[in-house]
Amino acid sequence: MKKSPIALSLLLTVLLSQQSLIGNDFAFRQFTSSDGKPLKAKLEMFDGSTVKIKTPRGATFELPLDRFSPEDQTFIKNAYKPDTTKSAYPAANLDVEQGKVLGPVQATEKSSYHLYVPTSLVEGRKAPLYMITLAGGGKKSNIISGLQKTSELLGAIIALSVEASNANARSKSKDKLVNNQHGQNCVNHLLDTLPIDKKRIIFGGNSGGAATAFQISHYIKALAVINKIGYKSTAYKPQLKYCYGISGSADYNRYHVALAARDMKNNGFHRFVPGGHVDGGKEKEIDALFWVHCKHLGDKQSKYGEEASQFIDKALTWLEQETPSGNVYHNAILLGENFEFETKQKGRHIQLLNSLKANPEHVLYHEGLITFNEFSVKHLKTSHEKSLQNFTDPKVATKSKEFEETYGSIKEFAGIIKSFQSATAK
Repeated sequence: MKKSPIALSLLLTVLLSQQSLIGNDFAFRQFTSSDGKPLKAKLEMFDGSTVKIKTPRGATFELPLDRFSPEDQTFIKNAYKPDTTKSAYPAANLDVEQGKVLGPVQATEKSSYHLYVPTSLVEGRKAPLYMITLAGGGKKSNIISGLQKTSELLGAIIALSVEASNANARSKSKDKLVNNQHGQNCVNHLLDTLPIDKKRIIFGGNSGGAATAFQISHYIKALAVINKIGYKSTAYKPQLKYCYGISGSADYNRYHVALAARDMKNNGFHRFVPGGHVDGGKEKEIDALFWVHCKHLGDKQSKYGEEASQFIDKALTWLEQETPSGNVYHNAILLGENFEFETKQKGRHIQLLNSLKANPEHVLYHEGLITFNEFSVKHLKTSHEKSLQNFTDPKVATKSKEFEETYGSIKEFAGIIKSFQSATAK
């Protein structure tokens, strides 16, 4: 509720009286109101329009920004901007070139990988590893180029197996290595040569490459698997904590993707895109990596301390600089759900959410993603937990029609709903 001028005047009088009773405190500063009255208080929060202050006596008040002098308004706004002038974290000094896609790097005589080591690595801090295996193989190094900014944001090393592929799996060569052996060789070489956190290895891939990712996690314990239109073979028992699945809503592997995410319960998520056997591209993969990072660092925030705090700052800056969208709002909500913010971070987060939710479609988009994941848990199961081509599921088709009125106005969601009602891809 907006305070009246009389109420604001009385509030300033109270603040002045408290100022005269309490001695100086380093955490407090002298503010000036818009009508020239001085007051001593501590800045507690700023959400972009309302300022929360605390008096030396411990009382808290909320005032509109325009009740402060122009100089104080500038101070308050600047107090909630990220400090980009310096870094308190020394950069890691490695023998490998950072900030550039490298490779192929020979792991063994038969296995190699492309590599990106971010410039954001910190001296003395071990980094997460994202190891990618693709159905089409990894001969083209530019495949990981689209993940460079995300690598810098997360402080994660990214590697791509060259040899692991569907073609290699089909090869009848007697001296070939199976795909998961190539993956294991690459990971072991990376662990031997770079500062990688063994507890934060993420495997990912598309289709047959995702199947390989699950297989590798049978032998090397993973933090997560990012499953893009892939499947989990029952011949293996993956060791992982999180699973983020991405599939077309008419993908013939959608039941596989649903099952792998559902098995992880609250540590699993199924992200749909319109169409059949399609994985949504780099944007969805970036969202998946961000999701895993938020889940794990947030769960272990006290353990990671400075790293978690630094990540929050970088994530807020990233989200603030992105073009406003429902996806940005979704990721901002994700960040807030998993971390305890410092005062300055909380203020920035509130400002970000307020600016984004001013567009109702952004909020609807976030709600839609949650709803579709819940739909996957409830309806993409039972006897259809396998690849099903050119298959129509009457229950899925019927239930998905219920989303048309609520989410059909969003183009991406309209495509997802339509694909639910179609036969799966051939």
